[in-house]
Parts: sequence; C-alpha cells; structure tokens
Amino acid sequence: MKFLAKTLIGATAFAAMAFAPAAANVVTLGPSEIECNDDNDATVDCLGMTGGSLILSSNMVTGGTAGSLDIAAPFIADLYGIGSNSEANEAAALNVLAGTSFTGADGSRTDAGGVDVLSFTTFAEWVVIKMGAGTVFIKNTTGGGMALEIDFSKFSGAAGAAGGFSHYTEFGAAVPIPGAIWLMGAGLAGLGFAGRRKKQA
Repeated sequence: MKFLAKTLIGATAFAAMAFAPAAANVVTLGPSEIECNDDNDATVDCLGMTGGSLILSSNMVTGGTAGSLDIAAPFIADLYGIGSNSEANEAAALNVLAGTSFTGADGSRTDAGGVDVLSFTTFAEWVVIKMGAGTVFIKNTTGGGMALEIDFSKFSGAAGAAGGFSHYTEFGAAVPIPGAIWLMGAGLAGLGFAGRRKKQA
C-alpha cells in the first residue's frame, strides 16, 4: 500500500510538472528577441542556430561548416550573413548549418517589412528570418503549431540593424513528438506497480 501511495504521489507530481504554465520560450538575438510558445506549457518550443560558418561566392552560399542548436537557457541565435535573400540561398544556408536538404521550392516566404513586432503561428519545421543585416534560423520543436512573436523594436540602432525587418521563410513540416510525456510517466509508474505486485506474490 505504501508503494501505491508513493507511486500515485510521484505520478501526480510528474503530471503537475508536465502541465505547469511557464513563461514563453525566448530566443535572444543580441538586443532583439523571438518569443515562441505553443500552449504556454513548460516545454521548449523553439531553438536558435548558433556557430558554424558559411562560405559565399558571387553572393550565394557555396559551403561552410555545420552549426548547432542552442539547447541551454538562456537561448540564443546567431545572425548570419548569407548574401542573396532568395529562398534558394536561404535553403542552401540552412542545409549547410543544419544538415537539411531543402531547395528554394520548399520555402514559403512572407514579406513583412516595416513592422517593429510581428506575431504569427507556423507549422513549419524551420523558420528563416531576415532581420537587419543578418539572417536567423529557428527550429520548431513543438511537433506542431508554434506561436512566434518577433520583437524587432529592440534592434533599432543596434549594429547590423540597417535595413530593418524584411521577411521570414518557412521550410519543412514540424515533426510530431511521439506520445505525450505524461503518458510515458504513467506507463512507467504502472510497470513499477505491476513489478512490485509480482514480487509480493
């Protein structure tokens, strides 16, 4: 009986942790911010690309080295100079940095110049954002819809901000996360309880 009580208490604490509201996931780009959150839960809903390098020839990405996603809070993303802002060149940069295999035809571009703050929901796996003199690569980690708010107003006057906020391009479809985390916790608790009962018998 004590084991059952402990299991129920543990499962309840696990469920409370999984559903506890938290502040939205924020990726920092110097003085600018990208906020993402699908349903105000405690999960990390987007990650920014950092590191790596891009080689340009005639204003097009021709190679470079892979970057990585910043997986530790406070989350950051790097601004990359990619040359041409075509969907094909954005795809080429993403392929080098993230190891993807997109083409320009895979990109869906939305122009949104002249705004300080932009909010939208995306089901894309990657969002490439052109802001200032650089480009940012954001990965959707929700497995579904991700609400993004891009705050460009903090970028005004910052180095590299010339040109303002231009557009974003979406690539790929978000990959669904298999099963809910609380189902996994409940399953593990059930296995533990069944094993305990079997030992007693």
